[in-house]
Amino acid sequence: VGMFAEIGPLSCFISHH
Repeated sequence: VGMFAEIGPLSCFISHH
């Protein structure tokens, strides 16, 4: 998930989960 979070927009979704 760290990779996705680093991308940007997906970080919001990951953070919420």
